[in-house]
Amino acid sequence: SFKPFLPLLHCTRLPVVQLWAVWAIHHVCSTDRARYSRIIREEKIYDIMQNLYDDQLLSEYSDPLILQLLKSILHLLKPYHPNCHRRSSAVAS
Repeated sequence: SFKPFLPLLHCTRLPVVQLWAVWAIHHVCSTDRARYSRIIREEKIYDIMQNLYDDQLLSEYSDPLILQLLKSILHLLKPYHPNCHRRSSAVAS
């Protein structure tokens, strides 16, 4: 489960904690995302990462490394996001 990391993602007072949590999720997603695909979908990790990415873009204190990791996570998780599958099946119809 990614649940232990989720509160740390919003730890803006200590950016290093947020960076560590993003890095940890990135590490799991880049090494064995197929193994965690069910958890990724159930815990809506793509949506959480997208919201955090959007928040970082709007923040005057955004961290370039966090943005880079979030962008990479979103790229890695895109195949596991439900909306991607809906679009694919709609095109095939």
